[in-house]
Amino acid sequence: IGQSAVKLFPRGNPFSLQSVGDQLLKEGTLRNIEIICRKKSGEIGCLLYSFSLIELDGVNCILGSGIDITELKQIRADLLLSEARFYKTFNLSPHPMMIISADSGIYREVNDAFIERSGYTREELIGIKLTEIKEWADFRKCEQFLEKAVAEGFVQNLEVELFKNSGEIITGLISGAVISWQGEECILGIVNDITELKRYESELARLD
Repeated sequence: IGQSAVKLFPRGNPFSLQSVGDQLLKEGTLRNIEIICRKKSGEIGCLLYSFSLIELDGVNCILGSGIDITELKQIRADLLLSEARFYKTFNLSPHPMMIISADSGIYREVNDAFIERSGYTREELIGIKLTEIKEWADFRKCEQFLEKAVAEGFVQNLEVELFKNSGEIITGLISGAVISWQGEECILGIVNDITELKRYESELARLD
């Protein structure tokens, strides 16, 4: 608070805060802009930002919200560099990940974390359509995820409920990006399990 926002954005961004301000004055809002950002630790990350122009105590201000897409960007970059490097990053990720055909919705690949989370084996998943396995509690969310990914090339933090093979339901935030996988247009998806967080929030609401 009170510090210049310029410190957060190192050199190398395709635009300046001044250019953001100029565009906001013309359009009022900006959506889904990738920004290179410096974290407190000094680490450089990539965020997907949206901005709106607001007035605060008579002063024109910029309201910004960002989503960290660093891991997803790194995985896509590894895929472009080499299949071996991609597989290493893909399989070692602690988050459940999947590669799905954008055209047919068929599982092409899943990582170990996805198998552990879902309770299915790799053999039960590869070559099977999403709709053939009772994994999504609401198939409308499944359709929304696939349609948005194909239409916009990117989906970020769509809240969904997923079934494990045991029948247990978990809540997750699913993100995805369109990639080229073995010559086919596919969707690289990643799931962040927020089940415990949702339970904690429900418990806090109950206590209030």
